[in-house]
Amino acid sequence: MKYKWIDLQNYAGIYNGMQLNQIKIDFTKCKTNKILIRGMNGSGKSTLMDAINVNPDPNDKFIPNVEARKNICIEESGKEYIIRYIHPVNSNGNRGTTKGYISKSIDNKFVELNPNGNISSCKDILYAEFNLDANFMALSQLSSENRGLVDRKPAERKKLLNNIMDILDT
Repeated sequence: MKYKWIDLQNYAGIYNGMQLNQIKIDFTKCKTNKILIRGMNGSGKSTLMDAINVNPDPNDKFIPNVEARKNICIEESGKEYIIRYIHPVNSNGNRGTTKGYISKSIDNKFVELNPNGNISSCKDILYAEFNLDANFMALSQLSSENRGLVDRKPAERKKLLNNIMDILDT
């Protein structure tokens, strides 16, 4: 999986750190596969690192009372994908239902794989197209705020570890 670009709109961490409502990073201009993200404390580095995953982001990541979007372009096995998440705001100012869309290049045309925008089917398609595992994705997104197994209830820890053990046995 190779990221080509990411476009974030109305992310609170980016706005608070750089006073930008939108940031687009073009990874195709990188000369190597290693990328360094640096900046002052509070400039939005962690926000970018959290947002760069293919899953939708939680509502607390966005500027209140405005629609937020995340668009990512990824190349995988010679195919190009565009993943789009829309986090709308209702007329009363509350977050509406997040929508997720995935387009895949087929014969130089983009075909929408999730036309209904449903998040559950969006995740299912992502995991199938990129051969991802939900448990691995949960573990790979650990941070100082989310300490993984430590912060889970005993039943959740048991379920997660049982799923991982089944994979390891295989």
